[in-house]
Amino acid sequence: MGKENNVKDFFVDLADTIRRKVGDKVDENLVDIIDDIPRYKPKNMATIIENNIKKEFFGGFFEDVVCVDGTGINAIEKITVYKECGTIKEGAYKNLKNLKTVEIEDGVTEVGKDAFRECSSIEAITFPQSVWSIQSGAFFVTLGKGNLKTVKFEGNEDGVVIKSQAFQLCYNLQTVYIENVKTIEGLAFQVLQKLYLNNDSVGGVTISPSAFSGNLPTIYVRDELVENWRALINSSFEEGKRPTIKGFSEEINNQ
Repeated sequence: MGKENNVKDFFVDLADTIRRKVGDKVDENLVDIIDDIPRYKPKNMATIIENNIKKEFFGGFFEDVVCVDGTGINAIEKITVYKECGTIKEGAYKNLKNLKTVEIEDGVTEVGKDAFRECSSIEAITFPQSVWSIQSGAFFVTLGKGNLKTVKFEGNEDGVVIKSQAFQLCYNLQTVYIENVKTIEGLAFQVLQKLYLNNDSVGGVTISPSAFSGNLPTIYVRDELVENWRALINSSFEEGKRPTIKGFSEEINNQ
């Protein structure tokens, strides 16, 4: 489910489910919406597991219709963003406090501004190779309330761009792994312990001197590029405010 040729049938079933649960409280526009489904391309599609029944909806479009048990979209614990979405729009899943698991299919290219802002229950997330940009405030959380610990980028061939405040105030963030980073803007991270950057070279890489606004992480890179990374950091960060650069082998030897 989630492909365009199944969308209409799915929402017909969803409408029947809603009618059984809430009777005449069903949005009268639902029938018109169902009739118009073929005109819509899937955008921000989410998956809800409720009473062992998988339901799917378009984020921001069916929010008023999905409240089949009185809990509504704030009860969502897992979402799957399908490749048909292309990009995750601005504020798409903002304030979903119970959201724990996010699966993003390869084919999604960008996470929009504030897309997961205040989704404080997410503990880990992996971005496929197709994702090249994380926009400002995408995973911003109010101070001390975020559970995000691990972030992994599988690496876009053109380089990963992390915009300002993308992971701001994620105070429990321990490890970020980026395959082929291109840009890390100012205030991208508040607290980060370890940053792994697996680039072939440092050419074209830009890391803002204010990228790490809290503690300075240890940055692990390929052993043969340690001195290149140190030169890059030294050229933009003030002395005494520079993250430590170590080779991958040093991390392995310390384990």
